[in-house]
Amino acid sequence: TWEQPGEFSMTVGGLMDPDPEISYAFSVFDFGAPSTFAFAFSQGIVPTPAPGVASHTYSGSTTDGGNGALTVTALPPIAGIPVDSDAITEMSVYNLSLDGGATKLNAELDLGTTFVASVFPSDTHGPFNPPAIAGPAAAGFYNHMQVNVRFGLSGGGDIYTANGRATIVPEPASASLLALALLGVAAAARRRS
Repeated sequence: TWEQPGEFSMTVGGLMDPDPEISYAFSVFDFGAPSTFAFAFSQGIVPTPAPGVASHTYSGSTTDGGNGALTVTALPPIAGIPVDSDAITEMSVYNLSLDGGATKLNAELDLGTTFVASVFPSDTHGPFNPPAIAGPAAAGFYNHMQVNVRFGLSGGGDIYTANGRATIVPEPASASLLALALLGVAAAARRRS
């Protein structure tokens, strides 16, 4: 939990599982003034054959501070973070990498558009739960994943709470080939002994 007295308070949590998965959650409270928030959840992962099967979910909720107006504005990520190809600015941007995070490949599963609360005092944003898709076309193994979240909150003592989960798993065909290879290695080791 962080607080900038008179400006904002935020609580952030995450589960970084190199299996590979990032589960993240945060809650922010502006003390009256419009505020901008940015979070980066980044980790090295167990090497996963590209393109794999990527998934990403995201949902949020709002609580109005009493002025009857609340907007959560999706902002583009900082420079160097590639976004998906749909030309919509989304607040949760999901990237994978083959080189430890030096080069980021967008997973085409960015989520969370600008949201204007219409139910007061609280409203929901999402859930966004698109079907799993093939990861970015690449040769090799993904070894790093990252989720960047960036948005503005309209001010007025408002609260925005959100959570998400991003994963990448081997394609079923790749997983089957890996299983067959492991069985072959086990059989060869057994014959030697």
